[in-house]
Amino acid sequence: MSRRTIATIALAGVLALTLAFALRPLAQSAGPGGMAAAATPGTGDSGLRTVSVAGEGRVTITPDLATITFGVESSGADLAVAQADNATRTQAVIARLKSLNIAANDLQTTGYNIQPQYDKDQRLTGYRIVNTVRAVVRDLKNVGPTIDGAVNAGANRVSGISFDAANKDEATRRAREAAVANARQKAEQYAQLTAMTLGGVTQISETVGGAPEYRTAAPASAAGGATPIEPGQGSLTITVQISYELK
Repeated sequence: MSRRTIATIALAGVLALTLAFALRPLAQSAGPGGMAAAATPGTGDSGLRTVSVAGEGRVTITPDLATITFGVESSGADLAVAQADNATRTQAVIARLKSLNIAANDLQTTGYNIQPQYDKDQRLTGYRIVNTVRAVVRDLKNVGPTIDGAVNAGANRVSGISFDAANKDEATRRAREAAVANARQKAEQYAQLTAMTLGGVTQISETVGGAPEYRTAAPASAAGGATPIEPGQGSLTITVQISYELK
C-alpha cells in the first residue's frame, strides 16, 4: 500500500471521529423523533407572587365568673398544735364557701406549706403553716359576700382574684372574623398600590392571645359594709397571618 493511500485513510478516520464528537451534543439533546427538547420554566408555588399581612381582631368580653384564692395561716411553737388549728380553720372556711353556693368542683386546694421559724441565733422557735384554697364564684353578685364569709370563717389571706367568661366561643368567633377582615383590607391596599389584583389565600395561621385582659372598675360602695368588687370588662384578641396571591 502506498504512502498516499495510507495518508488518505488516516485523514478520513480523523474526520469521521471529529464529526462524531461534533454531533454527540445534538443527539443527546434530541427528544423523541429526533427533535431537540426545550426546557419549560416551573409553574409550582415557588413561582407565585404573594403578599403576607397580619390582621388583628379584638372584641369586648363581659366576665361572668371570678376566681379567688383564700389562705389560712397558723403559727405556734408546737407543730401538732399549729397543724390542728390550721386544719380546723381551713375546714370552717371550706364549709362556709359551700354554704355560699360554691360547688365542690369549684373548690381546689392549691398549696399546703409548713415552714420552721428560727430566731436570730438560728434556734427553732416554732412553725408557720399556710393552707390555700381556690374558689370559683359563678355569680358575680356573690363575690363580695364570699370574701367576707371566708374571712369571717377563719381565712386570713385573700389573693389572686381574677375574672373570666365561662363561654368564650362566640367572642372568639367574632374576633376571628374581625382579624380576617382586617388582614384582607391590608392585602387589598397593597395590591392596589402595586397595580396588581388580589388572588386567593395561599397560607393562613392564627395566634390567640393569652387569657382575656379585664379592666376592673373602681370599687363602688356596698350596702351593709360588704366588700365591694367590680368585675369591669375584658377583651379577647386574635391575630392571623395570611398570604394572598398577587396577579
